[in-house]
Amino acid sequence: MKVLKKLTVILICVFVLAALTGSLAGALSFAAPALPNPDYRKAYDALITEWKSALNKYVNQGYAADDMLDFSFYDNSADSVKAYYALYDIDGNGTVELILRKQNRYEDIIAFIFSIKDGKPINVFGYDKEGLPIEVPWSREGSSVILANGLIDSIGGDYSIYKIAENGYTVKKIAYSEPYNYPDEANLAEAEWRYYANGEQVSYDYYVQNLNEQGYSMEAINAPAVIHWENID
Repeated sequence: MKVLKKLTVILICVFVLAALTGSLAGALSFAAPALPNPDYRKAYDALITEWKSALNKYVNQGYAADDMLDFSFYDNSADSVKAYYALYDIDGNGTVELILRKQNRYEDIIAFIFSIKDGKPINVFGYDKEGLPIEVPWSREGSSVILANGLIDSIGGDYSIYKIAENGYTVKKIAYSEPYNYPDEANLAEAEWRYYANGEQVSYDYYVQNLNEQGYSMEAINAPAVIHWENID
């Protein structure tokens, strides 16, 4: 009988709460926090279309024209040029980035990375004085590589390692190196090097230690992210 009375009291409390809130379901269950679920493809569609336009102009005219998203190579041949995009959450924060990639016979380049801010695409590497998006660093030596651990390896581009910043839509340079005291790019092997971590010049040992703490190894191969690419044509 006592158990029945306690159960009756509990049920009365539940129905009173339901009456106050206007929702019996709300009184009987805990509401799960709402998860962000933006329509990434819709937000990025205009950029994918623009990238396609840039590709067509490059193939047909042999230069990048006035495209917002630059489509050019060191090797200016328009032969065998292809473009790709991927939707991939680089840093695992729940926001899918748009990655644009360009390729010709000699070069294969991660060109741009966009994230979402206030529902709109934003280039994580920022914009120049004309308001044009800045490319992911690359050079004759190679393209940047997106790693499985969320880092962006640009040692082949500007000797730097980046990651998506805590805000989710910019990048943070966590370490970089700088060659000096060498005659020209062709003789880079003769260069001496300065090393930086968190914006300060550091010893090579500290540079390596900092990268290790960030999940990047100077001694072993850093696994690239497995990214599914879609053709743009």
